[in-house]
Amino acid sequence: MNILYEDNDICVCVKPQGILAQSNRSFDTDMVSLLKARYKTSGSEPYIAVINRLDRPVSGIMLFARNKSAASALTKQLTGHTINKQYYALCVGIPTPPKGDFNDYLLKDSKTNTSKIVKEGTKDAKLSKLSYELIDTYTVDNLNVSLVKIDLHTGRHHQIRVQFSGHNLPLLYDTKYNPLYNTTRSKGLVALCACHLEFRHPVNGKAMSFSIEPEWDINF
Repeated sequence: MNILYEDNDICVCVKPQGILAQSNRSFDTDMVSLLKARYKTSGSEPYIAVINRLDRPVSGIMLFARNKSAASALTKQLTGHTINKQYYALCVGIPTPPKGDFNDYLLKDSKTNTSKIVKEGTKDAKLSKLSYELIDTYTVDNLNVSLVKIDLHTGRHHQIRVQFSGHNLPLLYDTKYNPLYNTTRSKGLVALCACHLEFRHPVNGKAMSFSIEPEWDINF
């Protein structure tokens, strides 16, 4: 496991693609179980709380609290939008303009575990905001593909995947929101990585900042 930082209150680590953030009642490996095994002693089961969730096919930096007080403090930062989250993604198409914002209302369907863009005023829909910037372009599978940097301002279900798909820029290999891909072609991944995370330590208030480079399993 790639641990970027750990102390008695928090753990910052990198979740690989294909690994669950936490158990879904299956026997599949998940990050919470891995961390509980890491910190297990002869006493009671370790406390591990997920602060920023990542979808199973997405990789990147995750933040965990190791006690209830740290979890409460970090959750306040998350709901207060003071945790800065940046992502890199590969989307099919070229965004126009090359730098901009997506502001949409998303509605989650729990039965299908998907979300969609709906009209403002739709019952239970939530305003979802992100900013993007075009970094580079490539050719993948004979498709025009763009590398974009994303600042996530809200944390909705499948938000980046849904919004980019809704703006005709579906993410590469995304079987839920990109009609070009099925489970055979997707390799079980989505070309999306949580590459940067900033927050304040829940106990001492120190500014914490972590960055990684995406490791794409893709031939450009």
